[in-house]
Formats: sequence, structure tokens, C-alpha cells
Amino acid sequence: MNPQRLLLLLPLVAGLATAPAAAQSPPPPVSSPGPAATIDPAQTARARAEFDAWRNGTIDRSHYDATLNAKISDDNVTEMARALRPLGTIVGFSQLQRGASGSGSTYFIYKVVGDGTPPPFAMYIAFDPSGKIDGIAFRPMVPPPPPPPPAPSATPAP
Repeated sequence: MNPQRLLLLLPLVAGLATAPAAAQSPPPPVSSPGPAATIDPAQTARARAEFDAWRNGTIDRSHYDATLNAKISDDNVTEMARALRPLGTIVGFSQLQRGASGSGSTYFIYKVVGDGTPPPFAMYIAFDPSGKIDGIAFRPMVPPPPPPPPAPSATPAP
């Protein structure tokens, strides 16, 4: 699968569910962790296990809340597994952000780096107060395009 196709497939799961139905909103923007971005190794291991499950196409639906589970089709899982394979060996999985949503969920954003062709990407995962996953998304972390050059200034002719 070529990298351009990967970029098209990643938003497919990103659009599945980013928050519970009562609070549909996109994942927060990805930025560097601030001083309050507490990194929990156990939570990172849990997120990595979910990433690996998606990559293998074998998610455990009991980890997901009913709303999100209903939105994820078996075809979505199969497509995402195919899209994630070109990443190759994962050489980096690090937390970028942690936060809380208005619905009471706790979200985490991880940077995932592989030794394959695609650029690093962000994995967004949110857990409801009971510990069930109520949001998950995979988004490429491509740098924004450079700003266009300034337009030539119009100076009046003498």
C-alpha cells in the first residue's frame, strides 16, 4: 500500500468516534506536552496494546463502550490494520498530551513512529470514567505546508 493511500485511510477511523455521542467534537490539536502532561507508564502500555490490536486487526470489543463499539465495523478494523502495516517496526510510542473532556473522559495523544515509509502519526484514545474506550483516532502527523511567499508589493509608477 502506498503512503498516499495510508493518508486517506487514517482519517476513516479518526472519523468513527472522537467522543461519546453526547459530546461529539474532534480530538484536541496535537502539541508538545506541557508541564502538566503526566506520563503514566501503565496507561501508555494499555494504549500501545490497543494500537497493536488495531494493527493486527484483532481488537477486543469488550474494551470499548457500547456507543463506540456500534460505530466500528469489522471492515473498519480490517482497513486500518492494512493501513498501519506499512509503518514497519514501531521504534517510538510516546505520550504527547493528556487531558479531560467535558463528558468526564480522559484522553491521551501518542506519537507513533515506525521505521517504514509513512510519517509519524498521532493516536488519540479516550477512556470514560469506567475505563472503557469511548474515542479512538489515528491521524498522520505531517508538518503544515510552508506559508505562501508574500505577494509583491504594488508600488505606484513614478
